[in-house]
Amino acid sequence: MTLKEYLMDYASPSTRGKGEALIARSLADIPEGRVRDITVERLGLIEQGRRDFRF
Repeated sequence: MTLKEYLMDYASPSTRGKGEALIARSLADIPEGRVRDITVERLGLIEQGRRDFRF
């Protein structure tokens, strides 16, 4: 989630594209379940401008 915040706030378009690809690959490593669901939800909220989440 910190990477997502950085990408949204500071990254160039090229870096953002690479970072988004890394996030997508990393999400695939999280088993289906509550942690993955929360992570996906919060990544979406970060895109809407929300910040500073805690598990």
